[in-house]
Amino acid sequence: MILVFAGNRVDDADRADPRFPQSNVPRVQSLVAEILAESRPDLVVGAAAAGSDLIILSEAQKASIPTHIVLPLDVNEFRRMSVVDQPGDWGGGFDLAISASTAVTVADLSEFDDWYLRGNDLILDTAESLAHGDEIMALVVAASDDDSSVSSDFRRKASARGWSAVSVEPL
Repeated sequence: MILVFAGNRVDDADRADPRFPQSNVPRVQSLVAEILAESRPDLVVGAAAAGSDLIILSEAQKASIPTHIVLPLDVNEFRRMSVVDQPGDWGGGFDLAISASTAVTVADLSEFDDWYLRGNDLILDTAESLAHGDEIMALVVAASDDDSSVSSDFRRKASARGWSAVSVEPL
């Protein structure tokens, strides 16, 4: 079974409407570790943005589950725009996740204003191509009532493919 994932990035310190406060990182780490232990995927596939993505990759790597990172931008550009722009020391976690990953797929979607939404398609397509008919389960770390986020777009697209999904609420 392949576990494909997406989720909210940690909130900026001044975010008016919290989605994933930095203080909730330990709780999300624990819930993700439980899901990985219960589902026992053969491979974990997703991006590596600050917050949910790096938590999932770290927990998978701790559990010796192979990871395949899919980035919609050049590695350095993705790191700049989706990792180190958030509060906390996510840059070190990103570097570790990249170096410890079984594979890294990089696409250059920078010509598109909606590269992050197209990135969801890239992640889902990559997971599907790696599954070779095996089951795929989606893990989404995002509020279930949030219909406007990139993570919600991911959830809808995974559901449209008929994949089972599990959600973790980051609040």
